[in-house]
Amino acid sequence: MRIEQHIDIDVPAEQLWQAVGPGFASIGEWASAVPRSVPTDQADGRVCTVAGAPGIDQVVERITDYSDTDRTLTYQAEGLPGFIGEATNHWRIEATGPDTSRASFTASLQVHGPGRLVAPALGLRLRFIGRRTLRELQHLVEHGQPTDRKRRQLQRDGQLAEQLTAAPGGDGGASLLAAVGWNAKLSAVVAGLLLAAGVPFSGPFGVSATLLTAIGVALLAGVGLIRWLLDQPHRLRAVTPAILVADVAWIAAASILIAQPDTPFTTTGKTALGVMTLGVAAVFIAQARGLAHAHGRGASSTNRATTAASDH
Repeated sequence: MRIEQHIDIDVPAEQLWQAVGPGFASIGEWASAVPRSVPTDQADGRVCTVAGAPGIDQVVERITDYSDTDRTLTYQAEGLPGFIGEATNHWRIEATGPDTSRASFTASLQVHGPGRLVAPALGLRLRFIGRRTLRELQHLVEHGQPTDRKRRQLQRDGQLAEQLTAAPGGDGGASLLAAVGWNAKLSAVVAGLLLAAGVPFSGPFGVSATLLTAIGVALLAGVGLIRWLLDQPHRLRAVTPAILVADVAWIAAASILIAQPDTPFTTTGKTALGVMTLGVAAVFIAQARGLAHAHGRGASSTNRATTAASDH
């Protein structure tokens, strides 16, 4: 998979390069896709808490090529899911005039095995994140501050960090916020589909449109609760275990329905339910890991890198 994007910005190239090159490890201060970032222990890259996908909480991005003269850098990502092989990104800053410049990047991603099934959706998501990140970079260098969206994220993360006392290796709750946010997004998508297409789905799925609509309404109520929690981060630690229990209940109930031969669900319905349940399972893992990281438990290699970097 190869993604190429660029943006033209009304600042001199050297000013833009300072944010991309020398400021490489500080991306968490302005990009909403990265709630938090710190330098790696060897100062050869950055450790990022990411908000791009459920099940991925931290990624180490190590610089493999860097040039202040050419204003280019290349980094390789570590800590991605097993179905993703080598992942690299090449940035280039070019002068297009005395006070104008262009930021461009080329991201390359190897996808293996079952991951090929989700490659189209993954590509769309990465392109969306790339465009938004470029716009946020433009706002940073042209206005001297992050976007309103990013400032709200930083404020919310700061409030949560005050409530969640992170042990050594913890991230102050940034990955927990990202994971719970993904719960809200996925639930909203499923709720929207069920509410908008309950009647068309009822036949192929083998269940009544009323049941599908009721599930959609329940999910929508859950989204409202989660969105409220995201605006009340000091309550998140206490409520997250209940959210995890609800996810487990969904997974258990769905597994029973899929396994039973005499359920009203058709094969198509069971397949759709299985796909949704896999999504719930991914979000459950992300939230559980986020809660552990908030307190420094379940340390992984990326956690240790974060700790070492913080000590420096």
